[in-house]
Amino acid sequence: MFALHEAQARGGDLVAVHALSRQETRHDPPGLGSPAADALLSAAVPAGTALESGVVVHRHVVDGPAHHALLQAAQHADLLVLGVRHRYGMAHRELRPTHHAALRQSPCPVALVGVPWPT
Repeated sequence: MFALHEAQARGGDLVAVHALSRQETRHDPPGLGSPAADALLSAAVPAGTALESGVVVHRHVVDGPAHHALLQAAQHADLLVLGVRHRYGMAHRELRPTHHAALRQSPCPVALVGVPWPT
């Protein structure tokens, strides 16, 4: 929801991107995306919430490494928002190579937002 609020405050659109992992692409036909990826993006930014906020949401499922997809999206962005998983009861966040690549190479500011680890 952080990204949605930021898009609303900035008067811009929200572009949600999910890059398919090699595991996902092995099980799905090329170029068609993944039902799980589509569901993930829909859950991340529910359509009803986006409509209520007046923010236009664009959802993209792309093939390839996440850091490439995110850095490509950041080329035209005012802010790149990345989720960082955390385990309940643990003080640290787990930064992955994708986070490090975005922090080092993004042409726009990057916000890291904590999200719960799936149970």
